[in-house]
Amino acid sequence: MEGSLLPVKLKRKLTYKGHYDYQYVDTMHVQEALWYLKHCNFFYKDVEFNESWINEFSLEDNGLIKKNDGCKEDQDMSIDDNDDDLLHDRQTHCMFQDTCLMPVDIGQEALDVYVDNVLNVAPGENNNPIKLLSDSTNEAKCFPVLFPSGFNTYEKRQYRLTLSCYFNNRLLHADGRFARNVEYIFFAQYMSELEQVVSKVSIALRKGTSCTSQNMTEVLKDENSLNKLLEFDDGYRFLKPIRGTPAFWQSAQRDLLACVRMLGKPTWFASFSSADMRWKNLLYSILKQEGRTQTLEQLQWADKCELLRRNPVTAARMFDFRWHVFVKEVLMSPANPIGKIEDYYYRVEFQQRGSPHCHCLFWISGAPVLDKNTDEEVIVFIDKYVTCEIPSEEDLLFEVVTSVQQHSK
Repeated sequence: MEGSLLPVKLKRKLTYKGHYDYQYVDTMHVQEALWYLKHCNFFYKDVEFNESWINEFSLEDNGLIKKNDGCKEDQDMSIDDNDDDLLHDRQTHCMFQDTCLMPVDIGQEALDVYVDNVLNVAPGENNNPIKLLSDSTNEAKCFPVLFPSGFNTYEKRQYRLTLSCYFNNRLLHADGRFARNVEYIFFAQYMSELEQVVSKVSIALRKGTSCTSQNMTEVLKDENSLNKLLEFDDGYRFLKPIRGTPAFWQSAQRDLLACVRMLGKPTWFASFSSADMRWKNLLYSILKQEGRTQTLEQLQWADKCELLRRNPVTAARMFDFRWHVFVKEVLMSPANPIGKIEDYYYRVEFQQRGSPHCHCLFWISGAPVLDKNTDEEVIVFIDKYVTCEIPSEEDLLFEVVTSVQQHSK
């Protein structure tokens, strides 16, 4: 009936006790959305709606489970049950429970106890896997909200467009639907990296060898050839341009060690965190993107956090812009706030709350070296650029230093 909510569990397989996603859906909204997709999206034209909201496949599988429960001598079934229990713990909350007594989401656990008529859906069960790069329709099928008509996805065009450029245009477009969808951002990253791996994997085996397409199979079957590829890291050298891979971090480590050999030990180690909650222009730009006329004074702390959570691309771009401007216009300015910088190295990481921060190494010209210069010279150099003094309450920096630059118990 109108306004009713139905609990739906999205599973990888109906026989699993755990689930991939669990939400309460409005039945009227589902019917309206499906009606729109049937008339506007050609991928849904043959979809029929079950008015009774009964999943016949789920009932049949439940009956099979009850019959198999009576057979205690079936050892394979007991093993599957243990695997299902472990999968249930992982899939229910996407993590293990915090303690043995308290679940991660106690409210959801209470609802699960009193709710029996849960609709189980496993749309991908008994289907064959499809290669992501070979199926040009997967983008529209995975994100019907972003592509309601099923068109304008990455496909063959009159002018050549790479996959990376396509996703960059999607995320940086004035239409912020794609940039606000976290699932689409990770989908774009995965597709871009997968395309790089597939395009370079064949070149990696041929580079530096006399392999051809005819004897490539023979090379892979030869144990000595495989050991040679692994010994000289030729087997995964093609992963070097892809961030996060062992080959990428091996290259970054070599660059850093080369700086240490040429310039010596770094002078400063510094961390710079994103002050996104204090950047008024960032929050104003997000409000303008969403078409809201509110001011920052009218927003609570939770509202600001929600703004940043819904717009991860805008927040990350603002941090990247401010970081490079800060290095160029402040740290490397003629004022030399930390000394004259000869070279620097940094790495950007993302905290659990989603905000980025930088870890940096700076090499300063004329800086004293430990174990070479005296302790007095080192102390004088440190006192020249570093201070632990709290400004007076009349100073404009008092609030910033006490709230940001001071650790509390």
